[in-house]
Amino acid sequence: MEKQINEKIIEIVHQANDMIPVEWDDLYINFEVDKTLSGGVIFFFKYKGKYHYYMDIPSLFNISEDEFDDEFMDLFDLGGEMKKIFIEQGLEEWSAFIIKVDENNKASLDFDYAPWNKSQFGPTARINFFRYQYLGFKPRNEKELEQFKAMEAFQRKYNSK
Repeated sequence: MEKQINEKIIEIVHQANDMIPVEWDDLYINFEVDKTLSGGVIFFFKYKGKYHYYMDIPSLFNISEDEFDDEFMDLFDLGGEMKKIFIEQGLEEWSAFIIKVDENNKASLDFDYAPWNKSQFGPTARINFFRYQYLGFKPRNEKELEQFKAMEAFQRKYNSK
């Protein structure tokens, strides 16, 4: 099972890497996948000292949106395959997992058990929270800071078990 997970992580990183047409320094991939294999995936990569959102790749690098969308669906499918491994092995069910790859190609994995899709926090708030947690994004105002603190408390509630 550990071998299956490691192989899937490698596949996911290779797929994301193939979608990025330049050399990057850091890569953060965040999957949210439920037991029905619904959900989403986002990723950010560091290029020339700045983090870039995956959806900007076609416009930044003049890549066909159709081709990029096909590659993106392949990436999402790999996240579903990762979820299936956990379900089939009877492992604790995560709601999200994050793969971090640094400039030395060292990968690490975080699991999040908070039921984000059943929370009051929508997709945009979760993306900004991800940026805050992993990419050094600063809250734009006091209200957003309070929201991030509430999200941290929500996350702690489910991840400290």
